[in-house]
Amino acid sequence: MYSKKTEINQFIDGISNLHSMSYRYINYLSSKVCWIIDTCRMYSVKSLTVCSNNQFMTEGTLVLKKTNNKKNKRHNYIRPELYIYEKDMTRKAYLKTTPGRDYMEHYYSMIRDHLSHSKNEFSVKLDYSQSEESKLIKELASELPKNNDADIIIIGDFTSLSSSLSRKKRVLVKICGINFSLEKYKNFDLLGIHFSFWGNLSYFLVELLLELGYKEIIYIGKLGCLTSESHLYNKIFSPNEFFIFDKDQMISRITLDKKELQSIFPEVCTGKHVSVPSVSEEIYYQKQIFDRIGINSIDNEISYMASAVHKHNLKTRKDCSFYSLHYATDYLPNATNMNEKFDFDLSNCSDEKAKERKSNVIENICDILIRYLDTKFSSDYWFFFYNI
Repeated sequence: MYSKKTEINQFIDGISNLHSMSYRYINYLSSKVCWIIDTCRMYSVKSLTVCSNNQFMTEGTLVLKKTNNKKNKRHNYIRPELYIYEKDMTRKAYLKTTPGRDYMEHYYSMIRDHLSHSKNEFSVKLDYSQSEESKLIKELASELPKNNDADIIIIGDFTSLSSSLSRKKRVLVKICGINFSLEKYKNFDLLGIHFSFWGNLSYFLVELLLELGYKEIIYIGKLGCLTSESHLYNKIFSPNEFFIFDKDQMISRITLDKKELQSIFPEVCTGKHVSVPSVSEEIYYQKQIFDRIGINSIDNEISYMASAVHKHNLKTRKDCSFYSLHYATDYLPNATNMNEKFDFDLSNCSDEKAKERKSNVIENICDILIRYLDTKFSSDYWFFFYNI
């Protein structure tokens, strides 16, 4: 029998099926991890371990190596690799991922949830290593050039942003490394990271960029909205109050002052935002908590980044800025419309119709960005800003 207490306990244990995406959640899981689960079933593995992509294996004979990298992207194209080993007639699988804590939890929880909707034919465990996570950030730090000329750096959907911005502004220099691509423009830099900086990795990325000398971080990407289905691929979100939650526990809450960009374009300021480690924990009970707080949008990075800037400012007594300009790809519905069919959600954001809508909203974001930068670097900027 269902009860509120049962729902809360299942949520805390991470085994609730009452996801805010309702029946659409299994479609999302299939789009992300079906290739992993189907391969493990095909090769009759007994266990699957989610681990770091740098972890060395001594598990017998390698039977299979399979990857799902995004070859059509110039950023965030590195995806987990599946390895299957055989020893003593037993096969074990290892999903080697970018060693971010939240990213690894994201894949672990998706695989676990997908198996819970079918037959649990093999066990799944998570093997996270903080040292591997730190090693990745140090490797990136050794590659990235120290900033000597630009105060502003733009990060996020590098592939789309580069296509749009390079048509509006001249690229002065292009720099490519193992883990990044960097385009330098007259007054700003555009950075693409080749691996996923999902969740807590985004905190360390922004921390690194501030250490390199950047004073303003602008993050452009996608999020989920709690406001209205009509806002999908339509409204631009730029929050200034940031929460980090882990299931029903609030980890952090900070407010950043509305600075130049949000003062010049007040229509994009959307108030409260929350970041969570994984999509799997976005169940309806959690959404009820967010509704009571007045959260308007949700993702996995924005609040981590804002927290990094906030702590950097406290530590250094500087006044570095952070903005996000995001579009919504999915809507977290209320109880009354949870089972309705929506045109867009996380499971179909790679469809042609969604890609077309994304292209349009990215152009709108870049137009705002260019207008902001042109205003900021105009001769009468400070007169304009202080008279807003």
